Amino acid sequence: MRVDENIRKNVVFVGIETDRGFVPTGTGVFGGTDYSGLTCVFLITAKHVIERFHKDFREFSVRVNRKSGGCEIIKIPRDKGIYHQNADIDLVLFPVSPDFNVFDIFIVPLDLSRWKIGLDHVTDIGCGDEVAVVGLYTSHYGMTKNVPVVRVGNIALMPGEPVFVGGAYVSAYLIEVKSIAGLSGSPVYLNVGRFRHYEGQARLWDGHTYLMIGLLVGYHVVETKQDQIAVPEYQGEDLNDDVINKSVDERNTGFAVVIPMERIFEIVQYQDTQEIIKTAIHIRLGEMYRGSLGFNGNQ
Repeated sequence: MRVDENIRKNVVFVGIETDRGFVPTGTGVFGGTDYSGLTCVFLITAKHVIERFHKDFREFSVRVNRKSGGCEIIKIPRDKGIYHQNADIDLVLFPVSPDFNVFDIFIVPLDLSRWKIGLDHVTDIGCGDEVAVVGLYTSHYGMTKNVPVVRVGNIALMPGEPVFVGGAYVSAYLIEVKSIAGLSGSPVYLNVGRFRHYEGQARLWDGHTYLMIGLLVGYHVVETKQDQIAVPEYQGEDLNDDVINKSVDERNTGFAVVIPMERIFEIVQYQDTQEIIKTAIHIRLGEMYRGSLGFNGNQ
């Protein structure tokens, strides 16, 4: 599976700045919604990525690549986060104002009707379909610019029966891809391919090659002896208390949990979010009118 470069440009790294410089801890993705002909942009990431920061950090950092080379840090106040009304949904959005003339970024359209059209054209999404995860590898994130990695897997379980993750049960995808902490907040794209199986026939697909289906929020782990999932180190053995007491990484089943895209659209459609969008756009229209700062829509 070859991933389009725009998908990698969609990803930014989320972290904090310390005496050692920027320390990335998770991934974020830029999404934009149009209003009055302009684009209001949000940083989308997993809620737990932000909650991991010590309470003394009132803002966090996002590292974004520049068109001219290198990268730049954007500071975002933590208290500007917009959360899902269901506290178990591990998502948060932050309004941001990246300069499209400066930053080398690609924005995912947060247009529900447009996304549904793409989903309808894809027709039958199911277990076994190929997906790509694009995000942070903390051991090699780039010294002078963001270098996101791509991991390819497949859908193992469609949303339906709730999946246990982060201490709660949520409706989510399980995907077969080895996940690590830095990938939290990564976008997950369906590889549509040239042909789709539809009503017993192969159907030629002439639309976009990729479709974002959700946000990766963590990996699934063995929780109890009753799970009886043999991870590589313990193949051929029954899971006992010694195994269950191992670290989370040692209990990683190889399944990653993905919050469906629909949950992101729900946050965008909240009345409070719509008011934030209107206010942000009105401010930018005023700035344009005064000529003090230009604003370009999504390129």
